[in-house]
Amino acid sequence: MDYIHRVQRVIDKIEKYLTEEIDIDEIIADSYISKYHFYRMFSAIVGVPPIAYVRKRKLSEAAIRLLESSDRIIEIAADYGFESQEAFTRAFKSCHGFTPAKFRKERPKFEFYCKCTVEWCKIKIKNINGGIEMDIKIEE
Repeated sequence: MDYIHRVQRVIDKIEKYLTEEIDIDEIIADSYISKYHFYRMFSAIVGVPPIAYVRKRKLSEAAIRLLESSDRIIEIAADYGFESQEAFTRAFKSCHGFTPAKFRKERPKFEFYCKCTVEWCKIKIKNINGGIEMDIKIEE
């Protein structure tokens, strides 16, 4: 199994458990790549580290839920793994520029961070310096 498929398998597992507490190191262990190397590969392929990917995905899904439901903010925060409404509000404002309450009230346009699908294109090993040259396509 190549790196692209291993990264995609981790992304799929993250998506499956998005509303649960995610132990990213446990998920990475299933890829049979060292944690350090996997973080580098994930960041190079997806564009953000795994923890940032999880956070952006949770906050994007929470934003949709704020707009489409009348669930209390504390319930949404808890469902996406935040220990308090205050922590959720800080993270949400940092990501979307609005507090959850203001976001729900004003319904602004926002940039939704959707699930990444990594498609295999080409990977070449350079023999000169041992580096990897990648030609990667990311579909959202």
